[in-house]
Amino acid sequence: MDEVTIPLLTSVSGSIPDLEPVREGATFTQTLFNVINIFVGLGLLSTPYAYRAGGYIAGVALLLLSSLFCLSGHLIVAAFQYLPVDAPRSFPQLGKHALGIHGRKVVAVVAFLELFGGACMALLVTWQQLLILLDNHGLLALSPVHTAVALSLLWLVPMLSVGGFSRLAILSKLGMLSVCIVVTVVYSLLVLDPSRDDLPQPPPGHALARWTLPQAVGIFAVSLSGHSTLPALRAGMAAPSRFPALLTAAFCVMALLYGTVGAMGYWYYGSTTSALITTDISRAGPWTDTAMDKLLACLLLVNCSTKYPALVLVLQDLIIGMFPSKVATQGQLRPAVLATLRMLLCAASVGLSYAALDSIACVMSLVGGVASLSCSLLMPSGFFGGGPGLDSGGESEAGVGHAMVFSCAQAASRPSHTAPSAGQETHAPPTALNRHSPVLREAGVGGAGRRTARGPAGAAGSGLRAHGVHHQPERGPAAGTAGQEHGRLNPACLQGEGRGEGTPPSGPFSECPPIV
Repeated sequence: MDEVTIPLLTSVSGSIPDLEPVREGATFTQTLFNVINIFVGLGLLSTPYAYRAGGYIAGVALLLLSSLFCLSGHLIVAAFQYLPVDAPRSFPQLGKHALGIHGRKVVAVVAFLELFGGACMALLVTWQQLLILLDNHGLLALSPVHTAVALSLLWLVPMLSVGGFSRLAILSKLGMLSVCIVVTVVYSLLVLDPSRDDLPQPPPGHALARWTLPQAVGIFAVSLSGHSTLPALRAGMAAPSRFPALLTAAFCVMALLYGTVGAMGYWYYGSTTSALITTDISRAGPWTDTAMDKLLACLLLVNCSTKYPALVLVLQDLIIGMFPSKVATQGQLRPAVLATLRMLLCAASVGLSYAALDSIACVMSLVGGVASLSCSLLMPSGFFGGGPGLDSGGESEAGVGHAMVFSCAQAASRPSHTAPSAGQETHAPPTALNRHSPVLREAGVGGAGRRTARGPAGAAGSGLRAHGVHHQPERGPAAGTAGQEHGRLNPACLQGEGRGEGTPPSGPFSECPPIV
């Protein structure tokens, strides 16, 4: 009887399996926390506004988008098995395999813009929350802004010494804990005030569906983006073969969080829902006139500051992946070299964020929004459909087609602006900090009294900007003089800004929220 020899590197389907040796790294649970912590940022707080834009039917759109973005993540993982065994499992290498050397460069640039923009926005929101907690006061001889920057560096730089995703899991759990507390506060609205008696009567209404549903789709799309981090997170696992199951579990959790928080916030605040649910919790409801404003600032601070080290670590892996295969293996690089690279990335992000406080939010939100959708939908479709020898089934081809159609539609779609009701949002009075930092001033940070509202600064903020969702209460009579009184604003941020009577116009933090 003749013996049949089956090559070890051949699978039943004829493809080359993704064989990676078992090694030290993050466990399934640790990686799950890292993925959720990176994806679920302040975009979670913008989901009630997405429901306001689309009505309750937006929940169906969220489920469809979650499935689509989960599929695009699986396409990235599936494309890894066709890379050479000695090639780094990175976004640039996937671009090279699918589109050649030029594809590698394009993919690297787009992924870098998304990740670096997210890191800068995390810093800006961290500084904003620190200023809220400091009540707009500096320490020693430092100004309030300098104090916030210094305190953030004292907190963030030690976390950058963490050299692996397994150690970052502790920080990710802390960030997820802050998210869970915020979610609990939103859920408590149903328990503490089921009849909505604490709102101005009659309570605001609801809608089953609205014509501005594309705006909700845009917010959900950017909130579910972040696929450029998946290769590094997968490479940091001890068992990368379990990453597909992990990815499915992560998107199920994200869909549950986004759907329930969005529906609960919209049920309570209805047509008056702000771009961030934290703004509504501070201005109306059972938590008004409490210390909840400070608590929410603390939670947002924890969430953004724990996200920043993970983004820097992914940026490090992205840069290393641009080197030749023999050099791009982390085991061949000294820890001191990797630590130096992380510190250089930190210095660049801090310097750029501080030097361009009055314009970076608009620029990076727009660039980051385009980069996020490109990395999360267009590129995975190209990776799986453009590489040599890739033979996808009918379901995968349908998913690729839907992803590409959705990406093109979102890029071409710019819905009209929507205007919340008058008096929906107020800002704290300007202080001495305003002369030093117009961005933080116009975000409503500062003032001796209690801050009544917070400008939108969410992860889905890029979606708010890129897809035409603007927060713009009606203008009071003093709005024109207020803008002249407090200095010139970035022209890119003045379209559809919200102004209240006697208050400065809302700045980049409100009008061009960051992606985090």
